[in-house]
Amino acid sequence: MNVLHYILASKLCAVVFSVKNEQDIEGIVQALNRQISEYKKYLARHSHDTYLGRKALVSVETLSKELADIQQMNKTKTLPAIPSSVSIEIISNGTAHLRPCVVIHTNYKDYLFNCPEGTSRFLASNRLKAINLTDIFFTRDTWDHFAGVSGLLKTPVASSSSKLERVIRLHGSHNKMKYFESQNDHTDADFPSTMTTKLDIAFLIELKPPRRPLDIQKIKKLRIPGGPHMKQLKDGENITLPDGRLIKAEEVLSDVKTKPSHACLIVECSDLRKLRSLQDNTLLRDYNNQNRNLRYIVHFTENSVMSNDEYKSWMASFGESVEHIIVNGSGPCLPHMEAVYRINAILNHICPKLFPPLYPKGFNGTIQQDDDCEKSGNCLYVRPFQRYFLRKPINMDSSPPNVSLIRTDLLLQLREDSETSEAIDLFTCTSKSLEGADNWPRICFLGTSSAVPTNFRNVSAYFLQFNENSCIFVDCGEGSYGQLRTLFGDIMCEDLLLKLKAVFITHGHQDHYHGIFTIVQCRKEIFMKRGITYKPLIVVGGSHVLKVFRDVDRSFGNYTQDMHIVNISKIFWTLSQEKGGPVEVVDLTREMPAEISSIENLGFKRVIAVKVNHARTAVGYIFTDLKNRKFVFSGDTMPCERLVKHGKDALILVHESTFADDEEAHALYKKHSTMKQAYDVATKMGAKNLVLTHFSAKYPKVPPLPDYIEKAGNVTIAMDNMIITPSDLKLSANLIPVLRAVFAKEIVEIMQRLVGVNCSCVKINMQNGDVKRPGRIVRYKPVDPQSSLSLTDDPIPEYMNVLGMVFSMCGLMMRMKWCAWVALLCSCVSFVNARTSDDAKQIVSSFMLSISAVVMSYLQNPQPIVPPWANL
Repeated sequence: MNVLHYILASKLCAVVFSVKNEQDIEGIVQALNRQISEYKKYLARHSHDTYLGRKALVSVETLSKELADIQQMNKTKTLPAIPSSVSIEIISNGTAHLRPCVVIHTNYKDYLFNCPEGTSRFLASNRLKAINLTDIFFTRDTWDHFAGVSGLLKTPVASSSSKLERVIRLHGSHNKMKYFESQNDHTDADFPSTMTTKLDIAFLIELKPPRRPLDIQKIKKLRIPGGPHMKQLKDGENITLPDGRLIKAEEVLSDVKTKPSHACLIVECSDLRKLRSLQDNTLLRDYNNQNRNLRYIVHFTENSVMSNDEYKSWMASFGESVEHIIVNGSGPCLPHMEAVYRINAILNHICPKLFPPLYPKGFNGTIQQDDDCEKSGNCLYVRPFQRYFLRKPINMDSSPPNVSLIRTDLLLQLREDSETSEAIDLFTCTSKSLEGADNWPRICFLGTSSAVPTNFRNVSAYFLQFNENSCIFVDCGEGSYGQLRTLFGDIMCEDLLLKLKAVFITHGHQDHYHGIFTIVQCRKEIFMKRGITYKPLIVVGGSHVLKVFRDVDRSFGNYTQDMHIVNISKIFWTLSQEKGGPVEVVDLTREMPAEISSIENLGFKRVIAVKVNHARTAVGYIFTDLKNRKFVFSGDTMPCERLVKHGKDALILVHESTFADDEEAHALYKKHSTMKQAYDVATKMGAKNLVLTHFSAKYPKVPPLPDYIEKAGNVTIAMDNMIITPSDLKLSANLIPVLRAVFAKEIVEIMQRLVGVNCSCVKINMQNGDVKRPGRIVRYKPVDPQSSLSLTDDPIPEYMNVLGMVFSMCGLMMRMKWCAWVALLCSCVSFVNARTSDDAKQIVSSFMLSISAVVMSYLQNPQPIVPPWANL
């Protein structure tokens, strides 16, 4: 793209920036230099020992490193290639999971416009790679437009040779710099810093003219030999041939006239008072007069503004040839992600009680990328996956991305395998006898993946309904609102958000809290929409979470004013001061504000927070309902005795099981649990039922399913969009054989990977492992307490110590230098193999004696060393 015109429109002013690609790096460098200069001025006036001083020092170091990286990139960069294909692709039309966003896709790079919550999960379904995403543009400065950036920056990408390949430029409103600095220090932000008013931003995209091909006849006429210089000529560079002739690119390029380039305008106008800036903008004047070609206008503008006659008149001013792409949530509600709906259709067929169908219900068909969409005049109400070309390639993709959800085909595939068919039939026969009438509380699993979302699982979120009038969240990862919306539908989702009373956050990792701001925002909008007096949402979390809340407040609006925050870290600290020692457990029952919702209205009579073995402020929650039954949520943790102690005889334990059983070393390093460790915790606790969740992204559909969890008969594997009640626990535990049959291929692939890792470990034959490189791990195997190895001490240190003293005496008394050196070697070996419990004095004395033997042997006998056998 040759030119990106920024049209910043507010109710007070209109400011226009025109930034060309070749000036981008220079602009970023200047902005970084200005920031570094400001920090240095602050440091010159203030002490470096204060909190702000230390923070300024860190910022100077970080920005200086970024500046050096960008300058290095600028030295080594090559001219950007002109894309032969440019298209506007719809990631979401604002229905189902995701708020509206689009991508301008080229055969070299991708440019994302708006990044709502959950974007990172949906790029892959459009076959877009995060590594190709170089720029993100924001049409407004609200949380809805920015919420997905942090998750996108943390998305794993293909291994790159350097950090320079993973630079994403952000273009938008001025007041988001602090937020992105706190979230990720690898982000180059291109935010105008002089504006003080809130802005809506429009982007005008103009394309470079396509390359002219080489004219073969001209090349033959000039007798130009083949070689690498042909590429230079094609790129428009002049060359000098070996015979001294200067060949200009114009002399060999084709005379074929290129078609006029089309442009595209992407606009969002949140208020009619801001429309004047668009109407009067000089950059758009030639397009209004139709002197230049504008092919598409993408409207993020809401219907309330678009339906106004003044806005319609502005749209009509571009002429009838311009097509208006509407992506404001008013398009048809269709599935956005094939993987999510396919696995739900399979599981719904197997057990509709546990897996209700997702909204939109009843979809049975395909969505193709080039399908026709709903039209009204020249307005296109687009569907997800659709694309519109600004420059059409010669060779089209033979298999573009699509959604294919034909239910009969899915069920036929299930029945093709006899083992799968038998497992499903057996489950169906036994499931009727396992159903009960205990329907409260209901636990809805909205996210069961660890750290990052996958095609089949979102990050952590558990939605609990203790009764018909009260709901709570335990953890609320990014995309939780979209998951809730597709599981229950828009109308019921609104009802549930009105009943939502509290959110309990286990710790301050992003995959456990990042979705709360959308939940708070949507909940408040529903209260206003229905004319109900707003009640703040109770949010229980630690200090690390609250720090992020403050950063979001500064950048996107005061979300915390719509919350009643219960600071667990402060409560723990206060109690520890009162008791004069560390506190492991806090009863939060009295912390629930009665003016918002009493503890009885919440549906349980007690809730306690227990410190667990993960992050510093990580806790698990234990809820006791009105029937005195315990429901335990471990959060992220290694096996924790405190949780076992306080969760005794729980009805349900929802425990994380991030890794497979043979990855204990990795689990220990990451402070997570394996499936066997979670099972052992449940056994010690005496939990009647265990639900395993929070699976690593390396197990996208199902984790390994070892035999012992099936034999136990009370273990459930959590799946996204699964709803269980106390009466469903036996039913869900009986699903394991079915899951093993349905996902047999995936389980075999997992086992093959694990076997490959183990084989590589044996081949390398390491003595100790490195958990950051799984291919080099030597698995830890606990020593049997009754084995001889655990009952006897390692004799090497003692033997070496004795030998060292013997050789030292020989060196001293017999003046034998080689004995003195052997004594020193024995002392070193003894020290290296010593245990921490060994007597240090003995080791030091051995060292001193051996060193004395070396020194004295040379003082007493200055002659060179003569081997004992030399005189034989």
